[in-house]
Amino acid sequence: MNFNDWLRQLRESGWIGPVRLGMSRDELVGLFGAANDTAKCSRKAQRPEILKYDNVEFHFGPKWEDGLNLIYSDTEDGIPTLSISECSGRR
Repeated sequence: MNFNDWLRQLRESGWIGPVRLGMSRDELVGLFGAANDTAKCSRKAQRPEILKYDNVEFHFGPKWEDGLNLIYSDTEDGIPTLSISECSGRR
């Protein structure tokens, strides 16, 4: 499945599979290919913490083993249009 098919499916049905919170960066890249853009949020980050496909950001923690913890998108005005995150109490 490519990224655009996944995004269309998400918007039409709300189903996020095969993407899941906790998955690794490598698993996400295996699904969608190389990201359009990446970002590190700190100098200590071992790998990019954000992988961006079109206008959707996939957030990971700074450590190599940290899994996906947020899927986010917003408008040019900064209004969130998609925000799926881990429950704050989950470990």
